[in-house]
Amino acid sequence: MLGLGNSINSIDFPQPASGGGGGGSKMLDTFSGATAAYSLRQLSSSYSGNCVLVRRASDDAELNIGFSGGELDTSALATHCGSSDGFVVTWYDQSGNSNNATQSTAANQPRIYDGSGPRHISENGKPAIEFDGSGDHFDLSISGLNINNMSVHTVSRPNPSGTSNDAGHTLAAAGAVYWIHFIQRVGSVHKDRFFYGSSLDTGVDVDNNQHLYSFIAGSTAGFAAMYRDGTKISADLTLTSQSSNSQEIGAFIGGITFEGTKQEFIVYGSDTTNSRTNIESNINTFYSIF
Repeated sequence: MLGLGNSINSIDFPQPASGGGGGGSKMLDTFSGATAAYSLRQLSSSYSGNCVLVRRASDDAELNIGFSGGELDTSALATHCGSSDGFVVTWYDQSGNSNNATQSTAANQPRIYDGSGPRHISENGKPAIEFDGSGDHFDLSISGLNINNMSVHTVSRPNPSGTSNDAGHTLAAAGAVYWIHFIQRVGSVHKDRFFYGSSLDTGVDVDNNQHLYSFIAGSTAGFAAMYRDGTKISADLTLTSQSSNSQEIGAFIGGITFEGTKQEFIVYGSDTTNSRTNIESNINTFYSIF
């Protein structure tokens, strides 16, 4: 459950030494203290676990896939899946807090490998996880977060289509929505929008390109806001004291799910306002988004 906790002051991080790929200082080595961290690159030099647990569609065999050269081991993925599609059962948390993102229902597991190629799913030359907009999502269970003092930094490519609305990233929902990236059809266009508490921002037009999103709430910012590719795109939403009880990546408890790809999703139990540009620089150096 996402609950109300004690305030945690904003942390100032140094400028990253590298993009956090195969060599040099990695993302969480420089920007430590993440509450949960999911990525298809290795985020910490001290993390020795796997990247994802993948189910092979042809026989439902599951295999843990690790890293090679600091990125998802696509050779091991191809060997496991062969001419079959591959779907992610578990996206492992690299923060050290064991907050793994999971999906036990096969029909709702996002795809990471296209057996018709065969090839791994990719975005801008980097491995990606594909959500089909028809139920694909991960369930989370991150305890101890304070909704008024937290940050999320994520790499995602939305694929809005038709008249549908998509849920980009939901970390909290209980009746009313408290924290959600929401892609909403408005007239003839889709817009990136952001719910916090019971407030909805104005939103900006969204395309189907890869983006780096940051969501920050806390005492340093003094409000909750959303950023895309380093630019604030939401209104300043007033901090709320409401708690919540649902956490997902790619879905919203109302049944709205995400269509597009995701590559990274990092949660801090603190306001990262003072370090946001440095965090975004590290992510952008690796993914070459903007």
